[in-house]
Amino acid sequence: MKITSQTELYGIIGFPISHSLSPMIHNYAFQYYEINSVYLAFPVKDLTRRLKKSLIELGIRGFSVTIPHKQKAKELADSQDAVSRCCGASNTIQLQEGKWHSYNTDAVGSLLCLRRKFGSLEGKNVLIVGYGGSASAIANVILLEEKPQSLTILGRNKRRKKKFVRQLQNNHFGRGCQILCGDSKTISPDQIDLIIQTTPLGMSGFSGDELPLPEKFVQKHHCVFDIVYNPQETPLLRHASSQGAEIIYGYWMLLYQACIQFEIFTDQKAPEEGMERKLLEYLNGSKTT
Repeated sequence: MKITSQTELYGIIGFPISHSLSPMIHNYAFQYYEINSVYLAFPVKDLTRRLKKSLIELGIRGFSVTIPHKQKAKELADSQDAVSRCCGASNTIQLQEGKWHSYNTDAVGSLLCLRRKFGSLEGKNVLIVGYGGSASAIANVILLEEKPQSLTILGRNKRRKKKFVRQLQNNHFGRGCQILCGDSKTISPDQIDLIIQTTPLGMSGFSGDELPLPEKFVQKHHCVFDIVYNPQETPLLRHASSQGAEIIYGYWMLLYQACIQFEIFTDQKAPEEGMERKLLEYLNGSKTT
């Protein structure tokens, strides 16, 4: 696709950003439909109102947001979707008539992953490992869109874990789901149906083969979702497979959140199969993050 003065500009902002796979995925989708647009990576250390004004003046049509700017993106937005309001973070900004409209497609993308493999979560018992931004997006969308029996948060920092659980309880009071603090030493694996791993443990170059849960915790009746996408088969997923458990790959979340972003940006159906193929081609040949 030839870049001209009519080419529309999209991108991703964050810091660091050189490792992002988003330009590869989105540019494939633009080329698939022969859309005169390009998607670039912008290393941005500070997201400010001045930068917001500059992005509007430059005519950028939309962008993805990654670490460490998701919270600031939500705060600077002129409107937010329900999940962004609940978890206080946005990963997608659409610019229309000088206004920022923010969305959290991480949340919806994770829900599509769960429904693709697990089906409905109604009446199920969910365990989430971690309490960061991704955990917040996933927990909030599950509580907004599904009807689990319980949602338990597991993490090493007791203060942060308790604070996170209180926020969820306040946001979703009266929804009929038990929202609990957990400890892997006291939780019975028999009480859990779905395990969602949201920490960096298992990421290529981060922590070797360390597992976020004791080996004996993961059992055959579990479905295990690890949002780490590189390597494709994390130590946790490899262990879960060896126990006969169902698994959900982290790259699905990356794929689906990008598909939803593309549809927000262009109002066209994302070429999901081609985007997944492109992503897998990279991951199967990649040795770094």
